[in-house]
Amino acid sequence: MTRSLIVSLVFPLVLAACSQDGEDADAQARAAEPRGSYEIDQATGETFARYEEDDGSVTTMRSGRDVPVLLPPGFSLYPAAEVLNNTRVERDEGVLLSLDFTSPDPPERLVEFYRAEGEAAQFAIDVRLDAGPTRIIAGKRPDGDTLALLAVREGETTKAHLSIASGID
Repeated sequence: MTRSLIVSLVFPLVLAACSQDGEDADAQARAAEPRGSYEIDQATGETFARYEEDDGSVTTMRSGRDVPVLLPPGFSLYPAAEVLNNTRVERDEGVLLSLDFTSPDPPERLVEFYRAEGEAAQFAIDVRLDAGPTRIIAGKRPDGDTLALLAVREGETTKAHLSIASGID
C-alpha cells in the first residue's frame, strides 16, 4: 500500500516535468515548476510527501513506525498493539489512515474490537471473511467513509492492517 501510494504521489511529479513539442513557453515553465516534494528521515525512516494539484488542493502523506496514531473520533489503537507502520494521507478535509500493527491476541478479538468501534461510529459492517488464520471485516457509512481490518494469526502473534478513509474519493 505504501509503495503504490508513493508512486501515485511521485508519478505526477515526473509527468509534470515532461513537455511535448509545440507547447508554449508558459506551459513549459508551469510544467517545470516543482509540484511536490518527497523526503525520508534517515534517522527514523519516516517518509513525508506533498503534492499540489492544478486547482491548488494539496495532498500530504506521512508514513513510518513513529508517526503519531491519530484515529478518527470513536476509534482507538487496539490495547497492547505494537505499531509497525502508520501512514496518514490528507487532502482537503479528507484523511486516509493505513495502520499496520501486531498483537498477542487472536484475530477474533481484534475483529470484535474494531467491529464494535465501527458500528458505534455508524459503519455498516457488511463484509466478514473467516479463512483459516485470517479474519477480515469491512464496512461503509452512508457518507461514503470506509473501514477495513485484516488480521492474520502467525504463531503466537496476530499481524493486522487497519484502514479508515474519511472524505477521500
